[in-house]
Amino acid sequence: RYQYGSANPDKGLDCSGFIWYVFNHYSIKVPRISSDFTNAGKEIPIKESMPGDLILFTGSNPKSGVVGHMGLITKNQKNNVEFIHSASGGGKGVMISGMSEYFITRFVKVIRVFDKE
Repeated sequence: RYQYGSANPDKGLDCSGFIWYVFNHYSIKVPRISSDFTNAGKEIPIKESMPGDLILFTGSNPKSGVVGHMGLITKNQKNNVEFIHSASGGGKGVMISGMSEYFITRFVKVIRVFDKE
């Protein structure tokens, strides 16, 4: 379930807590707070994104340009991007989403935090 400020799956996870937990499980160091990902990794065009890349969005204000939400890309087939994230709306928690109009208007960028082989 979603829990603001948490990276503990027993209590619930916020979006960056989910990312931190997954990457930490594989001993990959990443920031803990979504806004700290703004200058992390290498920016990748969304068309070139691959599973394992991170997708960054603004928070509730799509015009802010400030990263406030994020997910882990699970699929990119013919530019049909899907990502897993911890969503706060309606207490949904960890779920897989596509690039709906909601996310398209909030898209900031895709980053790669480690080299792909």
